[in-house]
Amino acid sequence: MGSDPQRVDPYWEEFNTEGLDDFTEEQFDKAMAFMPDEWRAEILSQGELFLKLYDQLPKELVYQRELLAARLV
Repeated sequence: MGSDPQRVDPYWEEFNTEGLDDFTEEQFDKAMAFMPDEWRAEILSQGELFLKLYDQLPKELVYQRELLAARLV
């Protein structure tokens, strides 16, 4: 394992669990898991909200959402 400069989430060994005595490595793995289908559903569910707020949203936020959606295809 160890540090990977391309990785944005921590490894279990790097995660500070101080005060989380009952937090297990299995729970950590579940919390950090990437579920592409769930992310696709989330992006779709944001669509209506983004349409309603489009005029008030910073265009950078709209752009970042589009980039994320493109990566999930």
